[in-house]
Amino acid sequence: MKKILLISTLLISLSSISYSDNHYPITRDSQLMIARGKIAYQNNCASCHQVNLSGAENWKGVDEDGHRKAPPLNGTGHTWHHDDETLHKIIKYGLVGIISDYEGKMGAFGDKLNDKDIDSVLAYIKSFWPDDYYKHQINVMRAFTEFSKGKKNMFLKLVGASKGICSQEVVDFLINSPNDRIEITDYLDKHEIIEELKNSSLALFASSCENMPNTLIEKMQTGIPIICSNRGPMPEILKDSAFYFDPFDVFSIRDSLERAIVDYHILLNLQARRIELASEFSWRRCSSETFKNLKDVYESM
Repeated sequence: MKKILLISTLLISLSSISYSDNHYPITRDSQLMIARGKIAYQNNCASCHQVNLSGAENWKGVDEDGHRKAPPLNGTGHTWHHDDETLHKIIKYGLVGIISDYEGKMGAFGDKLNDKDIDSVLAYIKSFWPDDYYKHQINVMRAFTEFSKGKKNMFLKLVGASKGICSQEVVDFLINSPNDRIEITDYLDKHEIIEELKNSSLALFASSCENMPNTLIEKMQTGIPIICSNRGPMPEILKDSAFYFDPFDVFSIRDSLERAIVDYHILLNLQARRIELASEFSWRRCSSETFKNLKDVYESM
């Protein structure tokens, strides 16, 4: 029996976001960035999307000119379905400039906001979204359903999927597409997760927005084969010790599952590599290097 374990618990961030040419993912960890985004949002976005990000009244309809109304940005609409790069482009170039037959009023703000301003606005918007949105549980369930057709002894356990704002969506999926090989659980403590990992053949990590994914590092420490989201810092942490997929693409997840079965021996042989990489992350090292950096700054003054 092969069991795939999806860990969907909330992760703890250890360091602040830095800005560079490769500025995705846009996280919610910097209060300074969120504060800057709030000002830019209020000056440029609130007139249509409202100060509380609730969107226009009856936003699914059209206005008196036949244009689509401004949707909510607080997590109750569809904005969270898009990845960071897409959202950045929408603000910078406008939907009018991206979609030829677009029937709304979302214009371009690239002449008013630079890239860092836009990312700050998105960080502020994301500060309203529940953490569950980044776990892509439904995409994983859809991918597993496709992947497991015709295969015996394949089981998926989604840890933490029975809680949170997306839990009803997960339950509805199982009601509408019954699958006795998918199990959802409440949040588990660290010891319970370790036991689950010991009894699993593969760990799947589908989050698209993390800063320092502690639970991913915990999985690496066990040596379990891993397939993982290609977003955020995950490839920087796992490097060449895992297979990757696009968490926004059901078929990409499915194909990664297929590859994990075909090339399972490769993942097994990378066990020592995962453990080695995980050893690079510790509170002792974090505190030591932080102190050293502060000391260097002080001595250079």
